[in-house]
Amino acid sequence: KTIIAELKETFDSMVNILADFKKQEINNRPLPGSWTAGQVVHHIILSSARLPDKNVTIAGRSYEQKVESIRNLFLDFSQKFQAAQVIQPDEGPFNKEDLLTKLKANLDALIHVAQTRDLKALCPDVEVPGFGSLTRYEWLKLIVYHTQRHTQQLRNIFAIKK
Repeated sequence: KTIIAELKETFDSMVNILADFKKQEINNRPLPGSWTAGQVVHHIILSSARLPDKNVTIAGRSYEQKVESIRNLFLDFSQKFQAAQVIQPDEGPFNKEDLLTKLKANLDALIHVAQTRDLKALCPDVEVPGFGSLTRYEWLKLIVYHTQRHTQQLRNIFAIKK
């Protein structure tokens, strides 16, 4: 699969589960201390809004070297993580249609990057804890796996609300 197909499939999965929620359910907290469905999606919108690729350099390594480790971390559902402050969702309330529109806009922007930029370039401006600097390709894969992780979280929230 190409990265573009993976991005589309991943974002479509999140959109599809979000679409299953009734508008009034988006802001309901399923369990004490947990995020609402709206907060989960807002977190993905914040974390996939753009790549930190204002400045890039030559990687000096395989452009996909860290992909498997990123995948293994993000798709290990037994682990819990604390979101970085910059991608913490606010309390809401959230509007379902706004969330869907923003997800689509982010997807379109990421596809544009995948189609027009050198994916082998290293993005040194932001380091991911445990991984350091990532290439554009690795950033796109991180977004795919991170979104898949939170799509599963949305499925769990949807199941709880029943």
